[in-house]
Amino acid sequence: MKSITSYSIAIILLFSINLFAQQPMWLQTGGPEGGLPTCIARNSSGQTFVGTQSGYIYRSSNDGATWQALNAPGSPKGIASLVIPDGSTIYAGTNYRGIHKSIDNGLTWTDISDQSLSMSYWPITAISVNNAGHIYIGAGQGYGICRSFDGGESWEALNDGLNINNDATVRGFAFTSEGDAFASIEMFGMYMLPETNSTWTCLNNVSLPDTQKVSDVVYTDSGNLFVAIPGQGVYRTSSGSNYTNWTQVNTGFKSYGTTVLKLTPAGNIISGNDMSEVYITYNEGTQWTEIGTGGLTSFRIEDLLSYGSGNIFAVIWDEGIFHYDGTNWTMRNTAFINSTIYDLEIDSRDDLHAATHNTIFFTANGGETWERRGEGVPSTLVKDLAIN
Repeated sequence: MKSITSYSIAIILLFSINLFAQQPMWLQTGGPEGGLPTCIARNSSGQTFVGTQSGYIYRSSNDGATWQALNAPGSPKGIASLVIPDGSTIYAGTNYRGIHKSIDNGLTWTDISDQSLSMSYWPITAISVNNAGHIYIGAGQGYGICRSFDGGESWEALNDGLNINNDATVRGFAFTSEGDAFASIEMFGMYMLPETNSTWTCLNNVSLPDTQKVSDVVYTDSGNLFVAIPGQGVYRTSSGSNYTNWTQVNTGFKSYGTTVLKLTPAGNIISGNDMSEVYITYNEGTQWTEIGTGGLTSFRIEDLLSYGSGNIFAVIWDEGIFHYDGTNWTMRNTAFINSTIYDLEIDSRDDLHAATHNTIFFTANGGETWERRGEGVPSTLVKDLAIN
């Protein structure tokens, strides 16, 4: 048995020698496909963009049939959030490399971080844009929230009223049609900011438990505000109660580890959880219905994207990208090469085996193509291989 020990983020690279120039060269292989997506967004032209833990952004122009790796803003730090407010403009929040802007569909990027706020050192965990085009960014480690009125040319810190410390991580934003903002902050709960104000109001009370775990948030045209709390499911409040009376709305859920909430083009809500279950509600959370009962793996859904008539993308940690066409879920990882490789082993036939986060891959042609060989292997971290 021949053994290679390696820890490689995003891709396996094979080493070759250029016999003419006598220069070493690294060549990218064709896989393993899949990996560590973190967020997803789509532009008005039908192009889909996925951010990754490795810092790369991938783009698809054919509903995920194939993917193209783009230049990495803030490489090599991870992409934690993406938003596309219009046309070809994209905002990407990175881990400790600031916020970046592209005006050409991700081909080139400009760092628009405010250096006076040390924004380049922030883990930017949430980005959103309201109807007026105002950009809100949220960060981890207690850095809080900033807002820009001019496309990121200038920023203002927006932390008045936030009772937070270094444990705070902003997980999401939602807006009313008038521009009032809501922020979900892990460890500290829910806050509201009227568009004409600069001071946040806390919306926590005894009817909203486990505020330390709040995750994603959405607001509907019916005046209802929803927040996901992993382990507790989904809670709802409304403008009629001044957003103070929270009610648990979990009817139809098989498990309550809800991590993601998103609106569909029709204004309904879809949710995803840590067991790769996706649900939809057509009646403001009164009843949830699971979308597709097969085809997804049992890992945490990082983000969801609904578009068209019943189409959904799900980005799943450790697995990659999945697409729902209104009937079935299918994996869409072709040319999405973003795996974490913990071990490589070469067998007696010089075939290569790779251990990833949760499965095993195999190539018999020097890495040109890869096959999954993880059948029967528990869905757990695979850090070492041995070939007999």
